[in-house]
Amino acid sequence: MSTDTVRRRSVRDLPVALKILSAVAVAALVAVVVGVVGMASVDRTRTSTEELYGKGFTGLAALGDLRASLYLMRTSIASQALAHTDELMDKYEADFASQAGEVEEALADYDALPLTDEQQALLDDFAMQFAAYRDVATEELLPLGRANDIPTWMEVRESQATPVVKKAIADLEGLVQSQVDEGDALAVGAQATATTSRTVVLVTLVAGLLLAVGLAVVVARAITGNLRRVRDVTDALEANDLTVRSGLTTGDEVGVMGRGLDRAAESLKGLVGRIETSAVSLAGAVEEFSATTTQIAASAQETSAQAGLVSAAAEQISRNIQTVSTGSEEMGSSIREIARNATDATKVATQAVEAAQETTTTVARLGESSREIADVVKVITSIAEQTNLLALNATIEAARAGEAGKGFAVVAGEVKELAQETAKATEDIARRVEAIQSDTGSAVHAIEGISEVIYSISGYQSTIAAAVEEQTATTNEMNRNVSESSTGAQDIARNILSVSGAAEMTSTAVGQASTAVAELARMSADLRGVVQQFRV
Repeated sequence: MSTDTVRRRSVRDLPVALKILSAVAVAALVAVVVGVVGMASVDRTRTSTEELYGKGFTGLAALGDLRASLYLMRTSIASQALAHTDELMDKYEADFASQAGEVEEALADYDALPLTDEQQALLDDFAMQFAAYRDVATEELLPLGRANDIPTWMEVRESQATPVVKKAIADLEGLVQSQVDEGDALAVGAQATATTSRTVVLVTLVAGLLLAVGLAVVVARAITGNLRRVRDVTDALEANDLTVRSGLTTGDEVGVMGRGLDRAAESLKGLVGRIETSAVSLAGAVEEFSATTTQIAASAQETSAQAGLVSAAAEQISRNIQTVSTGSEEMGSSIREIARNATDATKVATQAVEAAQETTTTVARLGESSREIADVVKVITSIAEQTNLLALNATIEAARAGEAGKGFAVVAGEVKELAQETAKATEDIARRVEAIQSDTGSAVHAIEGISEVIYSISGYQSTIAAAVEEQTATTNEMNRNVSESSTGAQDIARNILSVSGAAEMTSTAVGQASTAVAELARMSADLRGVVQQFRV
């Protein structure tokens, strides 16, 4: 894995709050950078302004003071020459001296400023011309004015003072022009500095804003993209689709949530698959149980038919016994008629024995079928318990899924209820099967009694035959035998009634079992229908 991939992965794994704070931090950093650049620009502009003020306005003010003081000196000299009293002359001479001092102070102030070579040369020449003018005024003009020698004063002023003053004024004009030019240059520089500063601030601000907005867009897309994939999974769960996964691998909160949701969906998918398998197994068991109940119903019908045959045979025996009784009372009639009746009775007894054996075999098959039903009921009970356990697991998994698993929790509840109903139905079937087994045992005992009675009848018929053959038996013995035969026939009738009742009870139980099987089949179909609502 490359370094860039690791770096991107680590950035995607950052917590959501840290991602948002990083975008805010970038915006704050942009604001700080813009502020720093703006302050630097302001400092440069302030420096240019101070330089413009120091070199421009201060210099021009000093030159203005020089010019004003120079003009005042000339005015004071002229006023002193025109004064008529010594007090006025003293005053103007004092003004001249003061104004000369002001010129020297202004000259020193201007000389202290940073000057160019040209300005320094003009200033030096002005100082020299000022000194010459002051010397001419002090040594020539003021004494001539005090002496009131105006013509000489005018001549000296024109020949000596005026040329010097003109040169000094020319120097001042040059200095002023140079100062103005320098001020213009500084103003242009200050404007250029301000323009440059404004451009730098704007460029920095735009670049910072683009960086902050770009980072915010990246962070927002990363967060919303992962949330959209999580929402796709929840929408699929709402639509019972368990195949959609978020596939998130990031380490932030959204990634952890997406992986947890994927695991929950996978667990639900496995659980639904197990429930579907159990439903299929339950349907197969129900079909097998239905086939078994059908077989039991057929056996019960056959038992009822055999009981009918035995009942008919018993009636026949009873009629024969009545015939024997009549024959015994009419012992004097025909021995051959008695022998024939005895032979018929023997045949009927033989048929009864065969019918009893068939009935015993049928009832034995009925008991075996009952035991098979019990085994199937145990299988269905086990499946119902497994289904109930799976429904409980589904409820737990749905609770873990939270809001997204509420729909499946309802389905799991329905599955659980179906499993409970299945358990109740199998318990009912088990009870009915036990009743069938009990009734079958009773029927077996009754048939055994019938067999014993039939064997007794056969023995009696043999005794009758012997009595006919011997013809020495007394009528009383025959009557006793006939009476015992009548009692046996009544026992046969009662036993046949018991067998018939047991067969009817078996048919009823089988009908109830068929109803229970149909209910189990319906519940199995409902369970499979619920499971098929999910896409796995």
